This record gives sequence, structure tokens and C-alpha cells, in this order.
Amino acid sequence: MNILDQLRKEHAGILERMAGLVESAEPGPDTDKNLAELETAAKSIHSRIEQIVKVDETRAAMDSLDARSARAGSTSLESRGSAPTDVASLFIESRAYAEFRSGASRTSTVDVPCSPLEFRAPVNTTDLPGLALMPQPQRLLAAEPTDLRPLTQLVSKVQVNSNVIDWVTYGTPPAAGVVAEGAPKPEGALTATITPYSLDTIAHWVQATRQVMEDSDSVRSFIDGQLRRGVLDRIESNIAAAITAATLPTATGASLLEAIRIGIGTVEAEGFSPNGIVLNPADYAALDIAVMGGTLLGPTVRPSYWGLPVISSSLQAAGTALVGDFTAGVTLLQRTGVSVYVTDSHASTFTSNIFTLLAEARARTVVGRTDALVECSEAP
Repeated sequence: MNILDQLRKEHAGILERMAGLVESAEPGPDTDKNLAELETAAKSIHSRIEQIVKVDETRAAMDSLDARSARAGSTSLESRGSAPTDVASLFIESRAYAEFRSGASRTSTVDVPCSPLEFRAPVNTTDLPGLALMPQPQRLLAAEPTDLRPLTQLVSKVQVNSNVIDWVTYGTPPAAGVVAEGAPKPEGALTATITPYSLDTIAHWVQATRQVMEDSDSVRSFIDGQLRRGVLDRIESNIAAAITAATLPTATGASLLEAIRIGIGTVEAEGFSPNGIVLNPADYAALDIAVMGGTLLGPTVRPSYWGLPVISSSLQAAGTALVGDFTAGVTLLQRTGVSVYVTDSHASTFTSNIFTLLAEARARTVVGRTDALVECSEAP
């Protein structure tokens, strides 16, 4: 038992003695004197505990600073940047991880923003590394998605402050009337629909040996390669599942390319502005080849069809395409960022020098406007 645990045990014992003295002893000078002595002893032990905790915190902060200084000396700013720009770097450069490595803590937690997790922009500062995680704008209109989870980038994102929310949608806004001067104006009534949603907990864990945990590069690989990837893949697949489960308008044509054009017109007729086309990779390749042969322009990289960027996703059913205003039709609700936990106290793994890393997020995809999306397919 270390000195901190011993002091805590002594402090708890004094408090129990004080409670027992109050319950059993008769009021009087002797009782008051004994309580005063016990209270003085408890305050003294509490003061020592605070001093030890402050020393441990200072030591952990210095260890973290030394580790960052060593890494900064061996890596140029041009190749690495002055602040962590991903989940794994933020974790291994955090005070929680430094405390774990120094032995001051056996369990560590680092909260990471996840709105969205896929993109991080570095900020030129060394004093506030947490500011390096800046979310990108919610609406992405790019012909070349740079992430393997394009649906997450297409949809809009809303931060919520509760695990259960009431999602409010409104019908088509009524048109204003033409009113003579002095005549009463008509009401522009909107019909509101309220739907309650519970957010999903998205989590999984992996295990690593003590030697791996003491190696910052290995920890980074575990977090980026397994924990972070698993959470992001689940969010992406949940978006696709929510869209698939929704009842969407359909459009057909003599070919899939013609059906896409009809779908664009259908979305525009509802008052929305389409911002993307989602295709299965096999259909994307077939359309590219067909367009190349028909236009004689040769192979192209990431073309747009009918003026809209094309997003390739294996989650899209083969033989169909999804067209629409994804920012208006689909919303990713996020309660928290991704929390990354590490502990050696899981089950019986302590005796085997095995650590458990767990990543967890709370999110839910809502298809609020089905009329903003159209499923397109070739006519049979």
C-alpha cells in the first residue's frame, strides 16, 4: 500500500470514529474535546493528501511536457505540425496518458470531439493543443471526398445535450397571399410533427500488453487503426441503414444515368437543391466506362454527373443510386465526442499485464425530410 492509500485509509478511520463518538457518547466537555482532537487529525491528514496529489499532478504535467519537447525536437514542424491533429495524437499527448505512464494513475480517460471525427484542422499554437481539433463546416460540397466514409461528410450534423430528444419537422411552408391595403392578412400556418429519438451508444474495446501501452506509437496505431476506425465505420453504416429504412420517392429511366437526371429534377421540384449522388462502386465504374465511350473524352478522375459530385459507397445497393439534398434530408445527432478509456483493471487481465482500451460515442441518424432524397434505378 502506497503512502496515499494509507493516508486515505487513516482519514476514513478517523471519520468513522467521529461518527461513532457522536452516536454513542453523551454530550459533554470530554466528548467535545475528543471530537476536536479527531477533527484536527482529520484536517492534518487531508492537507497531506492534497499536497501529495498536487505533487503527482505537477510531476505528470512535467513528464508530459518533457515527452512533447522530446518529440518536437526529433520531428520538424513542416512534417508534423505544432499540435495534435488526430484522435490518437491527442490521447498520447494528454495528461491522462502521461499520468498512466508515470504510475500516478491506473485508469485514464480522454474525451475527443467527434463533430465530425473525420477531419481535423491544426491551429498554430503550442499553449492550447486542444484547439487543434476544429470541426469542418457541416455542409460539404466537394467533387472529391477525401474520406473513406463519405456519407458522414455529406449529411448535416447537430450537437445535442440530451440522450433523448424531440425532433421537430415542419410541412411545406404555405405561400403568402396578395392582400389589399387595410384588409386582414392570412395566417401562414405550419404543421409541426414531433418525433422522440433516443441516441445510440456506439462502442467497442481492444486489449494491449503493458509493453505496447508504454510505446506511444503503438498506442496511436491501436486508437487510429482499431478503436477510431470501428466507431467511424459504425456511424457511417448507421447513416446508410437509416436512409435505407426510410420510405423515399423513386425515379426510373432507360438507364441508371437517365434515372439520376430524373431524380435530380424530382428533388428540385420539391424545393431542394441536390448536393450529391451516391453510387455503388461497381455502378460508378460502369457509368464511368459508358460515359467515356460515349463522349470519347478518355478516362477521367472523379467526374460529376449532371453537375453534381459523385460519392462512391459500398453501402449503396448495386443497381441503384441515391440523389438528393443530403444536408436538408439527413441529420447526424451527436451527444458527445468519442471517449477513449484505458485501464488495467478489466476482469483478470491485471495479473497478465494486459490493458483494455475502449472507445465510445453517442449518436443517432435521423432522416427528417424524405422528400429531399430520391432513389434512382433503371427501369426493368
